[in-house]
This record gives sequence, structure tokens and C-alpha cells, in this order.
Amino acid sequence: MSLPRHLITSEADGGLYDTRGPRLSKAVRPNYKMTHTHIETVADLKATLRAEKFAWPGGYPLYFLTDDGAALSFKTVREELRLIIDSIKNKHRDGWRVVACAINWEDAELYCAHTGERIPSAYAEDEAPAKCKACTEFFARYRCGCPNECDCPPNQGLCECDQ
Repeated sequence: MSLPRHLITSEADGGLYDTRGPRLSKAVRPNYKMTHTHIETVADLKATLRAEKFAWPGGYPLYFLTDDGAALSFKTVREELRLIIDSIKNKHRDGWRVVACAINWEDAELYCAHTGERIPSAYAEDEAPAKCKACTEFFARYRCGCPNECDCPPNQGLCECDQ
């Protein structure tokens, strides 16, 4: 949704400003569009969603963290917004309460806990291995940092990847 021509958002403070009147120095709506690293209110969440899934400046990929440590993609947060808003408002500890937004610097194996979709990283993209469907589904559920020691698809001989 695009804003009317007389409204602008500030990259500096995230406020929404009306250019028609003499009060340009005061935001019509503070906290409108900015990335919050700590999300305490629904307004913080909405402002972060409006700021999009890449950090500014730099264009680094962002993702959300829930109170139980799970990673969620921007797509999932938009699709499950009602559940997440309810969890934030009522301080539920049900796995849907988003508490932070962070940059995925180098984790090529970071997956959305809800969809299993891989969350892009800033610097590990060239190193990210291609995964077959069995690996993608497995690592979306059970992240393992012990190659050759876990019960994941590559170690069971179920993997079609090059690993």
C-alpha cells in the first residue's frame, strides 16, 4: 500500500510526516516505519514489518525471534499476524510472541520454525549447500550442529544432496 503524496516517512526516526502543514517538525505518527531490534509492543512489530525484511543501511536480511528462541520469516509473521499480535498484547508464552528482530549474518542453516523456509544470510550465501526436500524438512524441525553424529537424512542415507 502506497502512502498519499503528502505523507513521507523518515529514515532517521521512522516517523510519518505530513508535508501540507506548518508542523513538519512533529511526526503525525511516530514509530511508523523502522526496524526494532527489541519488540515490546504491537506498534514495534508493525513498524518493523513496514520497514521490510532487509536492514537499512546495508540491505542485510532480517528475521524475527520468538520468546522461545524460534526464528520466523517476515512472510510467516505477516501470515500469522493475528496470533502474534494476540501473544504480544496478552504476553502469552505460546511460541508466537515475537520479541526481537535480528540480522542473519552468517547462518546458512537458519530456517523459519513455522514453514521450514530457509532464511537468507548476509555472508554465507555462497557456502549454503543445496538441500533436498528430506533435508529441508528435517533441518526445519531439528537443527543439529553435529555433522556425522546426528540422525538426519544425510546420515540415514535418505539425502539426495551433494553432501
